[in-house]
Amino acid sequence: LQFACITAQNTGANLALLYVIDPVDFNTFFSVADSWRKEHWDKAEKLVLQLCEEVHKHSGIIPSIVFREGVITQEIVEVADEDNDINMLILGAAPDGSTNKNRILPTITAS
Repeated sequence: LQFACITAQNTGANLALLYVIDPVDFNTFFSVADSWRKEHWDKAEKLVLQLCEEVHKHSGIIPSIVFREGVITQEIVEVADEDNDINMLILGAAPDGSTNKNRILPTITAS
């Protein structure tokens, strides 16, 4: 996060934080899926707001926020494709130590 802040400061760029929530398995009961989704959205919002505060503290930048639900690699590519102002992606490790991060970069670069 600090590298992204420094890079944005040095280049005069904007900074956006993207949080992707895994898709809900619709084979479960809808009430369980709705509860799971709400719990994960609440967790995502709390984390991203903390990160926004950290970005502002380190750089004075107020980042934009993007939330998505889906497959993380697909969502990263889609966000980059949809916004013509994106010129650089800086990927950070998942704060929970998720091992999925090891598969993200090869998949994105293959896209």
